[in-house]
Amino acid sequence: FELEQTVEVAKGLLPTGLDFGPDGALYFGDWIDGWGAKSLGRLWKIDEETESQSPLRLETKALIQADFKTVAANELASHLSHPDMRVRQKAQFQLAKSSEKGYQQLKETATSSANQLSRIHGLWGMGQFARRDNTLGADFIPFLDDADEEIIAQAIKQLGDFKYKNASNKLVELVLHKNPRIQFFATE
Repeated sequence: FELEQTVEVAKGLLPTGLDFGPDGALYFGDWIDGWGAKSLGRLWKIDEETESQSPLRLETKALIQADFKTVAANELASHLSHPDMRVRQKAQFQLAKSSEKGYQQLKETATSSANQLSRIHGLWGMGQFARRDNTLGADFIPFLDDADEEIIAQAIKQLGDFKYKNASNKLVELVLHKNPRIQFFATE
């Protein structure tokens, strides 16, 4: 993203934290007058009026609020490429909670999706399974030769997170890779 200009939308506030709600608006708390303990505070909402009912925001809100426990694995996998990370993570975590079918769907997505974010969430979900069953680490080895360098970096990160020792020789080779992220994760 590139900022075209800075626009001051409010001043004199002391926000303590901010987050986007399911509706797509930005919310933050404000202590009003200083940081000391008191019984005063406000919640603020900032939104773009013309966008509050956009189809993508309404879909995102519905997906964030939906119960994914009954959603089929292939439909969950389709959400791994959603523009909103909260939806992608919710689908990933639901697939990671499921059985062998969820694992196979994550692996298929990580292997064959045309969407990079979808592939990364597939790898992360596979990593959740591998933390419970270290032998699944073998499934990450083919990703170390992927055409997408970010996929290589994420596969290495997962292998390191669940300490899969059978990839050590390949990881040592990748320490000398031209991509600094790959070098970093391989070294780590």
